[in-house]
Amino acid sequence: EAVGALCWPKRAAAFASGASAWLVSASKDRTLKFWDLADLIKSFADGGGDGGGAAAKPASPHTLRAVKAHEKDINYVTVSPNDRLVASAGQDKVVKLWSSTDASLVGVLRGHRRGVWACEFSTVDQVIATASADR
Repeated sequence: EAVGALCWPKRAAAFASGASAWLVSASKDRTLKFWDLADLIKSFADGGGDGGGAAAKPASPHTLRAVKAHEKDINYVTVSPNDRLVASAGQDKVVKLWSSTDASLVGVLRGHRRGVWACEFSTVDQVIATASADR
């Protein structure tokens, strides 16, 4: 299925070191997929070759978890500043909060009368902003 949105962890140092080497994608099949990028990052860090001048095929990321996230298309996905939560915004008029460690549903934010286009965590408060055509 076509990917509609991507987001990786916000803590760049953890991502670069491989300690938090993952990303989340939102697909047109209404799923969120959490991808392990550790092998991919390691293959690039190692030069991606075999030492003899020939470039090796880079490692492929693999799916850690996949969840059916929304009843309609997913418009946006974002990760909280501490990398613990993932938020997804959908045409089904809700924003859903997911645990980044096990992809479990943590909460559902309701209130919009039309599809939610985007959402973003505040960097200073425990707040999430949402955007829709209704308000």
